[in-house]
Amino acid sequence: MSNLQLYKASAGSGKTFKLTEEYLKLIFKEPSNYKHILAVTFTNKASGEMKGRIVKEIFKLSTDSESPYMPTLCKFIAVSEKEIQTRANLLLNRILHDYSRFSVGTIDSFFQRIIRSFVKETGIQAGFSLEMDDRKILEIVCDQLLVDIENNKDLRNWIFRFAEDKVESGKGWNLTSDLQNLGKEVFKEIYKLFDKELIEKIQDKNFLSSYLKALDKIISDFELALMNIGYSALTLMKNHSLDVEDFSYGKTGVAGYFLKLSEKRISPPGKRAADALNNPDVWAKKTSKKIESIKNVYHAGLNTFLEEAINYHESNHRNYITAQLILKNMYALGILTDISKKIKEYCNEQNLFLLSDAPKLLKGVISESEVPFVYEKTGYLYRHFMIDEFQDTSAMQWGNFKPLVKMSLSEGGKSLIVGDVKQSIYRWRNGDWKLLAEQLPSDIAPYATDEISLSVNWRSKKNIIGFNNTFFSAASSLLQDFLNEKIIDSLGKKITLFEDRILNAYNNAAQQFSTRNDVDGGEIKVSFIERNEEDDWKEAAKDKLSEIIESLQDNDVALKDIVILVRSKKEGKEIADKLIEIKSNAVSEKYSYDFISSEALYISNNPAIKFILHVLNYLIAPDDGINKAVIVNELLNYIHPTDSLSQACFHKYKSSDLFSFLPEKYQTALQELEQKSLFELVEDIIFKFDLNKTEEFVPYLQAFQDHVMAFVTKETSDISSFIHWWEEEGSGKTISLSEQQNAIKIMTIHKSKGLEFKAVIVPFCNWSLDHEQWTNNILWCSPTLAPFNDLSLIPVKYTSRLAETHFFMEYFSEKMQALIDNLNLLYVAFTRAESFLYILSPMPKDDKMTTAGDLLFKIISGNNSESFVTEKQNSNLHFISLKNYFDSENFIFHVQDKFMKKNIVSELPTPLLMKDYPVYSIEDRMLLRKRSNHIFDDNEGLNYGTILHAIFENIITANDVDKALNKKMFEAYFSKQDLPELNKKILELLNNPSVCNWFDGSMHVVTEKEILYKEGKTKRPDRIMIQNKNAIIVDYKTGKPHTSHQEQILQYVSLLKDMNFEKVNAFLWYLGDNNVIEVC
Repeated sequence: MSNLQLYKASAGSGKTFKLTEEYLKLIFKEPSNYKHILAVTFTNKASGEMKGRIVKEIFKLSTDSESPYMPTLCKFIAVSEKEIQTRANLLLNRILHDYSRFSVGTIDSFFQRIIRSFVKETGIQAGFSLEMDDRKILEIVCDQLLVDIENNKDLRNWIFRFAEDKVESGKGWNLTSDLQNLGKEVFKEIYKLFDKELIEKIQDKNFLSSYLKALDKIISDFELALMNIGYSALTLMKNHSLDVEDFSYGKTGVAGYFLKLSEKRISPPGKRAADALNNPDVWAKKTSKKIESIKNVYHAGLNTFLEEAINYHESNHRNYITAQLILKNMYALGILTDISKKIKEYCNEQNLFLLSDAPKLLKGVISESEVPFVYEKTGYLYRHFMIDEFQDTSAMQWGNFKPLVKMSLSEGGKSLIVGDVKQSIYRWRNGDWKLLAEQLPSDIAPYATDEISLSVNWRSKKNIIGFNNTFFSAASSLLQDFLNEKIIDSLGKKITLFEDRILNAYNNAAQQFSTRNDVDGGEIKVSFIERNEEDDWKEAAKDKLSEIIESLQDNDVALKDIVILVRSKKEGKEIADKLIEIKSNAVSEKYSYDFISSEALYISNNPAIKFILHVLNYLIAPDDGINKAVIVNELLNYIHPTDSLSQACFHKYKSSDLFSFLPEKYQTALQELEQKSLFELVEDIIFKFDLNKTEEFVPYLQAFQDHVMAFVTKETSDISSFIHWWEEEGSGKTISLSEQQNAIKIMTIHKSKGLEFKAVIVPFCNWSLDHEQWTNNILWCSPTLAPFNDLSLIPVKYTSRLAETHFFMEYFSEKMQALIDNLNLLYVAFTRAESFLYILSPMPKDDKMTTAGDLLFKIISGNNSESFVTEKQNSNLHFISLKNYFDSENFIFHVQDKFMKKNIVSELPTPLLMKDYPVYSIEDRMLLRKRSNHIFDDNEGLNYGTILHAIFENIITANDVDKALNKKMFEAYFSKQDLPELNKKILELLNNPSVCNWFDGSMHVVTEKEILYKEGKTKRPDRIMIQNKNAIIVDYKTGKPHTSHQEQILQYVSLLKDMNFEKVNAFLWYLGDNNVIEVC
């Protein structure tokens, strides 16, 4: 059995249960393992839930509570339940008292930790700030770019071409917004791989001019050659006294083709022209009086001209269209390289490091070694690895993570990878499902992979499982055929690479139903809404919501168990507005339509927050009469309502007298506001104006102060800067929602991933299966043929014309991935449902299959799914004959049975509500002192290896021991109580006969200095001792001996020999057991 297990986990298959089980098996077998397991997932929320579940289960196992993991652990470790309980108590105590070493987080957070630990090696300035908001930086840089237009002629030309393209395509034109949308491309991994090279080449005027001329020449040569053929053909026809209209079909026939060519209206030869080649009988009309003349001109060379034109077009048209499309989108590359350059300059000026740059930075550092130096101090802590949501991992992230996994496997560690291609919906964040579907086994070679499919659905009712089994099996087959047909239509043949890719991605889509007693039943209703010119189908879909929600409440479904899934925030707002309308028009109190949506709960809409912002503005501009009036109005009409205030009264008072409306307490409060830090100032406002005494304000105040704290941490305490930031960005922030409220949830499909609900409603099931034409879809291509490949990476627009270029493979690859992306959205939406699934979709416009609604209708109303019902049905693999449940007159698919009529009311837990917002003075708050990480070993004592390594960086001779110890104690590597023991340990190490002369001062010593070699790269040995032309290299190690240690130090030896040292000796000194190994 391999130590690397790959779990392919479909929706509802118990993935989290399995991850928790494997984690528990490792830590119960060896309690210290909790420090040596790194478990990563895609989001902070998911990692938090996983941490909580692990701790919760350990707690259960430590008590008499029933745990589903007890039998598995007893069997795996071969111990009694009593022993498991004992170990659980020990583990719970250790983890809670050493929580920072309980490593369950995101891949990004792990990489951040490494980067912060190796600032020197990665070349980042010390004291940098981590910036996670790419959008914010992009907005700033695009504004700067527009300022530069006047002084940058090339940039001005690029943007002018950008504007022209927008106008030609009939799209709206908003320069700033469009630049920002285009600029998102620089954050794609494929661009980041080549950005340095592209910036250099695009800014090289000689290169750019030469490249563009080469493309222009391809276009002009192609057009001139065909134009000459057309002109020669027309001349020959004229010499035979023939006109275009004398030939069959006139201007739309073969003679018309020559006319088009002569006028430089270049296009592929149509069917009539192609059929005419070597076929004189179709050149003339049957009733023509000039048949003989046409036959003569045919044999005189007109057919030869046609053959030349067709052959020339066939041989050269890919070059021609490729050059056209590159030139047409060249402005995008010019603008993007300017944006990319500006981002680098801005980040350097502000000492920022973009989180999105982390994978590329680490890739550059680790590219030369399978066991890279950058992981040496961090990686040895972890012996086992678990990666969740692997389908959303990017190629760079996996490339950086892979060395750790392989090193773990080489040393007998366990690794576990979990994912599901069908739930890959984050490709726009660089997620690459192909890693999971196709690449992992070869990447991890020579180590074997155990592939395990979690095929039982523990979430959904049997009917819903059956519907999804049938639909997605049929849908993947239908989309595969659709893709293959498109390829054949364009190329005249199949492409083996794409022939089965969609089918393979959904190979294990069908799930077994569980053995639960309540698995039977489940309701699915798909309503297809007829279109008409007067009424938008979406309006009809929204009108059906009340009926669905009322039906669910009749079936005892609590509102909190209902979710409405949409594709975008805009659609979510439409639904929210409709539910408000339904609620306001309701005539009966029998049904409720309460809902929650994070998009609807904007912090800036709360009266308390509005008031705080106006008070901050008052401190900036105390003479602003309108703002003062608003303060009075907000406070007395909305914060602390009173009947004594009329807005008309404001007109009778001067600006200086407006505050006289306020109670004396609040007048005094405004006068006493001091210039404190922004956070303290807001706290003061909350306290002095009693904002924290109104219960409904509390969540908004908490959320607002969270944003204030985040702002002052990253930016400044300046009030004006904060007000500007709030107006630009903060006003769009929303409060986090409690999942315990009894209300319908409205959320996007992307946010619903990983969640489950008793009832799911998909009201607008009609998104495009391919990229929308109105979106700015750029496809990055790597040319292989000259002269196109003078640029390593080229952006072209995603359009069907790409099928006629040298980029046809990239085009069909993108089309395939777009089809899978949008099928995956359907999969994620439909598989959230436990008991009820309602889908609303328009009737198709025609027989074309362009939207999710078209696909849904074609499968439900046709025979596409019947083969799966008959071929794949077995006792635990359930399929439904979709056509049998489809009402073709009313266009409704409906499955429901007797098992649904049961009470499924879920109890609502009593929420913990914070009814007050406590405010304290700064003197009453706790102060925290930072302390170094990773200073404990498996026996809960100091991690001597790591600390000794750090101390020896500062020891040149034996006389430096006290100074080095004090320095590291000051840096909080250890406490004063640990000093005697460490001093004793270091003296023991220095008394080793093998090392005595290294610290006697007889040689020149260099510690922790970088060696610069080719291409600006560096190596950093721990200690080099130089005497004349001889050198000794020492590398301190803290773990067990490994072949990679010798490989690394031999690289140092090679570098020193290149520096003309005559003799170089190398030693590995394992500080833990004071063992010195001579390498050479």
